[in-house]
Amino acid sequence: MPLMTWATHVLQWTVQRVANSLGEFEQAKKYYDRILVRHPGRADTQFDRGLVAMALGEPYQPYLEQAQQLNPDYYKKSEKRIAEIEKTLQELGDKGGH
Repeated sequence: MPLMTWATHVLQWTVQRVANSLGEFEQAKKYYDRILVRHPGRADTQFDRGLVAMALGEPYQPYLEQAQQLNPDYYKKSEKRIAEIEKTLQELGDKGGH
């Protein structure tokens, strides 16, 4: 098993924590969707909803684009998380296929 970078480990833990704390990604999706109905102008929630969509293999770009429009600084700071999470999900998918 290849060593994971600390950042990848933290991101994997974060994604798992969100899923576990809500039961699973489908529940996380419903949770974020409910928040966005009442607070669509929250860049952090748009961004996190995008991450859940990414984990579910659903279209996630609209959420990330919305987060970027709402708060470019927040998006820029969080942008590195996207690449790390995509990499982690790919690694998890590769392990599941073997």
